[in-house]
Amino acid sequence: MDGQERSETRRPEEIVEWIEKQLGGMDQVRLLVRAGRWINPAATADKDSPYSWWLGSRDLDFWRDFSFEIFLGQPLIQSSLLSFAPLRFRLLLPNRMRLDFLVDQPDAVVKRMEIDSLTEVRVDKDDRVMEDRVTSDISHRTKSPDMEELRLLPGNFFREMSDMAFYLQGKELIPAQQALDRGRKILLRLAETAVARSNGYSINLGEDLRNVGAYMDPNQYESLQRTYSNTDMDNLWDALFQSCILFRKVGLAIDQGTSFDYPRKLDVEMMKMFRQIWKEML
Repeated sequence: MDGQERSETRRPEEIVEWIEKQLGGMDQVRLLVRAGRWINPAATADKDSPYSWWLGSRDLDFWRDFSFEIFLGQPLIQSSLLSFAPLRFRLLLPNRMRLDFLVDQPDAVVKRMEIDSLTEVRVDKDDRVMEDRVTSDISHRTKSPDMEELRLLPGNFFREMSDMAFYLQGKELIPAQQALDRGRKILLRLAETAVARSNGYSINLGEDLRNVGAYMDPNQYESLQRTYSNTDMDNLWDALFQSCILFRKVGLAIDQGTSFDYPRKLDVEMMKMFRQIWKEML
């Protein structure tokens, strides 16, 4: 069976097994590591999750002339170099499998494994990795926060929300969306902390927070979804108010039983101003 038949007619798990066999047989590849959702013992990966490998090689130059299309025996929808240090590649196959590769020096790959517990050795030609290593998602779980960092979040959040409100007042919708995006990142940081704290910091919210809906209060999750707004005036105002409402809820939840002090007065004054600006535009 040639490479094209092998890649286009086999099931995804067979393609993965074949890829690992071929990479493991290459002299340049000294260490081959699987990473990501597919090997998480605490979760079942859906069929659309990307596959990810880390390759340890002392010779990084051999990738300059490497063709993934020849390697896989078929044309690809995407075959892109994403970064140089370390080398990262993204492949998208016609069957919609997504394949991610990271290539670095073997010692650098081992150091990455020390940080990321959700990795599994497939090939280790030089015995660099401890045999009793356990694969788990513990390094991906939300950790107890630095309270000094949390204390900075409200001021930064309301700075972005006030910028957004004044952009809306001036009917500058694209800048308002940009400010909303920045504010939402701060909101997500606080919301992630609140959700993880309520679950004893024992949960993995997943890549791009894809699991957050399973742990978050349904009403709060609805508010979070409404912060992702179309760029029109009414939806942006709704996103601003939903962001502030959710920020208050998660902030007050963290306030209870910790040294984090949610700025209630600031919240009240900012919301009062936002409502005034909104009403003036009606």
